[in-house]
Amino acid sequence: MHDVAEAFIGDVVKAYEELSGEVKSAIELKVIEKHIRNDFLLGLFREFYEGKTTEALVTKICDYLATYFQATYYEKLGYDVGGIKSSTYERVLELAEHLGLKELVINYVKSSRP
Repeated sequence: MHDVAEAFIGDVVKAYEELSGEVKSAIELKVIEKHIRNDFLLGLFREFYEGKTTEALVTKICDYLATYFQATYYEKLGYDVGGIKSSTYERVLELAEHLGLKELVINYVKSSRP
């Protein structure tokens, strides 16, 4: 979901994202509100950024899983992405545990490994 905002403002490196706290999300939401004129889509974006609904949290899990799998791919190519991979996986498990989906996610990740 945040990739739409990144189309307008670019990607932000993880180190800055961690330092900026909620600033990055606020900027992304502001950009989306400026460029997206559809109330339904705006509602979905707000829901995602607030992260209060089950659907928003599942979407965040999927977003983090995409990053995790991409890091796994880069790791196989020889890049040092262990920090990104492990921190992303930890965040996935935190969110999954909150929803009671931790075991499901662990099994999914295990079954997705070549």
